[in-house]
Amino acid sequence: MQAGGLRTTGRLISELDYHRSVTAVVRAGNAAPTAQTFQAYEKVAEGKREENARRIAGRPHTPVPELPEALHIASDAEGADGGVWRFQFEAIEAWSLLEFGIELPPSE
Repeated sequence: MQAGGLRTTGRLISELDYHRSVTAVVRAGNAAPTAQTFQAYEKVAEGKREENARRIAGRPHTPVPELPEALHIASDAEGADGGVWRFQFEAIEAWSLLEFGIELPPSE
């Protein structure tokens, strides 16, 4: 994917996973006292996920889930130690899909 001249590769992650990762990094660093601020974004993302699940379960009587506002990527660049990126869709200049896979829950 390319945005603002920056080219990055990685795997797509959810907004919730992105915010959890940012909070974990803040908590582990010297800005730990501000982690509660970032944790509030986790709560918002959790709320969006629950609301979208409710909307999907209630179809066709409820509106469709909200579309995401950004693309969240966990970097797989060399030397990256779990870096995450958030790109607004308007900023994305180009992207390609090199690999595609789906993880299905185990059947009972």
